[in-house]
Amino acid sequence: MKNKKPKSSLEVVFERYEGGCAVMRLEDGQEIFWPKINLPRELQKKDKLFLMIKSKEEYEQDSNDLAKNILHQILNGKEKS
Repeated sequence: MKNKKPKSSLEVVFERYEGGCAVMRLEDGQEIFWPKINLPRELQKKDKLFLMIKSKEEYEQDSNDLAKNILHQILNGKEKS
């Protein structure tokens, strides 16, 4: 099954490090500088990443949904739909 691009996200390609930042390139050639400390350690050149844009409310709802799903899996042994 092919992964779909998450809603409200930007797909970027990791290019290089400059100082304490990772330089990532958008499809249209724009560059985004992102703090290196906030990225996966195993990141390699040309890796694809998704930058998610969420409101505080969306983030909190997603966090709550994830916590509920994990508890459901622990208590019932299967993923909740």
